[in-house]
Amino acid sequence: MKIRYLWGLAALLILSPSWAVAQDLQKGMRAFNADDYETALKELLPFAQKGDAVVQRTVGMVYKDGGNGVVRDREQAAKWYRLAADQGDQFAQYFLATMYEDGQGVSQDSAEAAKLYRLSAEQGNETAQLKLGTLYEFGKGVSSNKVLAYMWYTIAAWNGEINRADSLAAAMTPEDIARAQALAVGCLGSGYQTCEDTATTVDAPSGTQDLKLGMEAYNAGDFDTAFPLLLRAATQGDAQAQLALGFMSENGDGVGQDDAEAVKWYKLAAEQGVAQAQFFLGILYINGKGVLQDDAEAAKLMRLAADQGNTTAQFFLATLYRDGQGVAQDYSEAVKFARLAADQGDVYAQTIIGQFYENGDGVPQDLAEAAKWYGLAADQGGAEAQFYLGWLYDQGTGVAKDKSEAVRLFHLAAVQGFANAQYNLGVMNGSGEGVKKNKVIAYMWLNIASASGFGDGIERDLLAARMKPEDISKAQAMSTACMNSNYQDCGN
Repeated sequence: MKIRYLWGLAALLILSPSWAVAQDLQKGMRAFNADDYETALKELLPFAQKGDAVVQRTVGMVYKDGGNGVVRDREQAAKWYRLAADQGDQFAQYFLATMYEDGQGVSQDSAEAAKLYRLSAEQGNETAQLKLGTLYEFGKGVSSNKVLAYMWYTIAAWNGEINRADSLAAAMTPEDIARAQALAVGCLGSGYQTCEDTATTVDAPSGTQDLKLGMEAYNAGDFDTAFPLLLRAATQGDAQAQLALGFMSENGDGVGQDDAEAVKWYKLAAEQGVAQAQFFLGILYINGKGVLQDDAEAAKLMRLAADQGNTTAQFFLATLYRDGQGVAQDYSEAVKFARLAADQGDVYAQTIIGQFYENGDGVPQDLAEAAKWYGLAADQGGAEAQFYLGWLYDQGTGVAKDKSEAVRLFHLAAVQGFANAQYNLGVMNGSGEGVKKNKVIAYMWLNIASASGFGDGIERDLLAARMKPEDISKAQAMSTACMNSNYQDCGN
């Protein structure tokens, strides 16, 4: 993955005591952004060796990707990621976790991967939160724990990731779901301070006794006790209690599900400047739940949260400007807010910036730049970006044509349930483009894509006409196993 650096000269001078040193750092970052890895490595290594965590992470990216004058070296990448991760860099923690999970540059170690994903997740990295949920669901590197899996899936979804909690819910009891939802609220409300301990409750950060006891009761699933305590704290003006009551009302936790009541409490917290309340209230205005649908009010609230640095609000505000929803359509503003979120690592923001460059919306059309932004998001696990980048490699636009790389990226997106990628993966397996021809695997992916709502199954049926009945039966069984395992058992 590459993270784009947009440091101004003033910031460089603050970081460095001399103009020459600042110029060296700036030169290195510019070279990195331009894919001139040889120059980037030469200029950045001295800063990395002095302990700059961001630069250490960047050097790790250079070694991990390789090319453009640098030999790929996964062991060196892991080394530099480790140095940055040990200083608390959430992106380095995430990248290093993926290397431990896959055994790249380090010995495969799912437990170490889980540890690093957790460190990154507890700093608000939504992709790490989603990954950690997957590890808990399938017991990789941690003991299988559906409550914690559901909790992390829920938090990741609140932060803008895809929602996998709903698919997990079918395998859980209502009591466990309630517990997981309570833990999610408590985890988020505590600023990720005590998210992992299911034997204890999560304290809220306000310091008021009512809030503390109310959150403890909520975490224990004792909503009857939690509600009056949180109500008392909220009516005394505690913004975190107001936010919690908004959650309870919106989700029907211990009280009747009531969007209008959720709006009431979110408004009170939002008026005190709680960015998350502003964001959630904005979503209710967009959807017309509990209030009259009002895109303009939603945009206003998103702006308030975005100006506080809330990345999900920045992303949503970018889409509102892109679509002219609640605001006058303005691609320049869309690009501006998408960049703010993207520079904080938001996968979806990086993806739409890629789309802006691919289509020439708000920026000059630049397919190579689009590929860079898709690469940022794809390396963080963004399925949509993986698909778009795969398409660029398939077509040879913005990047050198590379069918095998297209297959790799389509596969990454396919196992996250992205139907377009599943279809393309099926077609390429069927034709032998970028991968050894395999009709069974091709049928499996085409069948899954059809079940996911993409296409009408014609391509699959045409393929079936050229297959043996026993191979069709095998492919159908593989399709079922793949989907039932949440894409963990897909025949390869």
